[in-house]
Amino acid sequence: MWRWDQGRLLYFQFDVLKSVAKVLVKFNGVKIRDCESTFRNELTDSTGMPFAPNHY
Repeated sequence: MWRWDQGRLLYFQFDVLKSVAKVLVKFNGVKIRDCESTFRNELTDSTGMPFAPNHY
């Protein structure tokens, strides 16, 4: 049986959450729409993990 969180557990590891938080703090006050590709790249680079596809 497939669970909703199967395959996503890595995103909830403490170190990954810290990395995501650092990126969010870095972009605090910035309109993400204006720099979405940079934001996405920062998340991917800092965690080494993929995030939502561009078409979402």
